[in-house]
Amino acid sequence: MLIGDIPRLLAAARPRHVAVTDSRGCLSASALDLAVNRQANRLLAEGVSAGRRIGICGFNSISYAVSLFALARIGGVACHFSARASASELGVMMRAARVERVLADVEMHPRFADSGVAVEALSIPADGDARPPATPVDGDAPYCITFTGGTTGQPKGVMVSHRARVFTAFQAALGFGLGESDSTLVATPLFHIAGQHVCFLPALAAGSRTVLLPRWDAGAFLDLAEREEATATFLVPTQIGDFLRHAQFRPERLAKLRCAIFAGAPMAQGLLAEAEAALPWVEFIENYGQSEAGAVTVRRGRHGDKKAAVGRPLMGVELRVVDSHGRSLPTGQAGEVLIRSPGLMLGYDGDAAQTGRAIRDGWLWTGDIGRLDEDGFLYLIDRSKDMIISGGENIYPAEIENALFGHPAVAECAAFGIPDERLGEVPAAHVVARPGAVPSETELIDAVSAAIARHKRPRRIVLVQSLPRTAVGKIQRHVIRAEYWRGRDRQI
Repeated sequence: MLIGDIPRLLAAARPRHVAVTDSRGCLSASALDLAVNRQANRLLAEGVSAGRRIGICGFNSISYAVSLFALARIGGVACHFSARASASELGVMMRAARVERVLADVEMHPRFADSGVAVEALSIPADGDARPPATPVDGDAPYCITFTGGTTGQPKGVMVSHRARVFTAFQAALGFGLGESDSTLVATPLFHIAGQHVCFLPALAAGSRTVLLPRWDAGAFLDLAEREEATATFLVPTQIGDFLRHAQFRPERLAKLRCAIFAGAPMAQGLLAEAEAALPWVEFIENYGQSEAGAVTVRRGRHGDKKAAVGRPLMGVELRVVDSHGRSLPTGQAGEVLIRSPGLMLGYDGDAAQTGRAIRDGWLWTGDIGRLDEDGFLYLIDRSKDMIISGGENIYPAEIENALFGHPAVAECAAFGIPDERLGEVPAAHVVARPGAVPSETELIDAVSAAIARHKRPRRIVLVQSLPRTAVGKIQRHVIRAEYWRGRDRQI
């Protein structure tokens, strides 16, 4: 079974079942399957074949879903670009992925104007050949590429196979308890692992009805959840706080909701307690995962005495906690978290060296520091990597630093994450100015906002005389960062 088979099998089992709904309408399982065939055959006729790389850039919609399944059905490799990315960031990702064309929401076409690549609208074919395409697809071949921040400031293309993501779809559906009677509201982006691989595909694989929220808005989420009688959803903690504090929130509007899966960033215990008090009938299910591995752990509501943990391994997942030499550590002792499962990525696209550093002897070295308890539950403590997780979005300091260095007044800089009640953490930076220059904080923040996506901008910039360094001259971000996190239980 491959990713492209999911709509076909759902149509065979429940043809009249409403499979997917968005702001413009809905498609039954049978109609979704036929639309995927039409799109697949159209792409084949236009020269798209197995292994060819096609960009997708858009907000959640049926058109997006049809296109990702159509490419999967013919062996094309979908390269998912963030709808929040700037034109320059899209250019970097397109060149890295070597895409041949892009399917994008019309409003995003101007961002591709200088790309030199053909761009067409994401759409649902109204007619055309609806027969299943007779194209063999290798289950171990690439299914898609999603992008995560890189330690060099350049995004890394995480390439995964059909077989890996079929595994994680059914594994997550089982672990989260999704089923045919659910109406699952997809409120995180399909271009992100959370929206596509941890929510949308598992929900469809379980036979659930899926409801696509185009883009995040707490009021729109409440409206859609109430109207479509959502029973399940996936959110990052920031989104939970957003809807709880929205002026239109009333618990009875989510009367049908039975479970809310959350991941992407640590959930403050106060926020979890607030959510459980407001919606006592809802099971809040914690999940830990990575783009490189899919869903990894689950902590169900019944594990009330383990609320500080991110859960225990999902079916088929193995975890180890090791020291810097790769030696397994005793229960309760902190070290780097390693993952082994059939859901691991093929590798970082075009970067064999970095892939080799990340996956060694079949184990993914996550860069996360954690410990396992006597019951197999994983507790995350810190990150050994420099990544900032802000509201579930991965941001690397090098991206911000590269943008800051574009300002003529900046001599040196270091970016890092500082605590934020709503987003968990937000970017900040210390800057050493060039002699005689006195740039303002606003000026520097504006410069970063003009160079990269706005949500990655530092919320605070401090001018300093110097930056702490190691004996060999490497900037010690963790020393700067520690001042802002002192006295807190968690360091992420």
